Amino acid sequence: MNKTRYEAIVALKIDGKITNDVKAVQAALKLNLISDIELVKKGVVELMSAFDLGPNWDNLAKARTLFYLKNDEPITVQQYEQEINKAKE
Repeated sequence: MNKTRYEAIVALKIDGKITNDVKAVQAALKLNLISDIELVKKGVVELMSAFDLGPNWDNLAKARTLFYLKNDEPITVQQYEQEINKAKE
């Protein structure tokens, strides 16, 4: 039996810069300025923060989730919350 796996994505690494500013990401996509995108998972950010690598990592660890990966497929925060609430019933 395959277990559903969820991972919170809190930021994107775009051309070497990490950002969680949705408007900046959308603007870069519109202008086709992105050659390389990497998803930044909440667990990784929390680990970096735990190693006391500076306030930027601490702030990012506290940032809201942009979206989730469900078994490596993106879903919205609302879809995630609906699925979690349904599983609790």
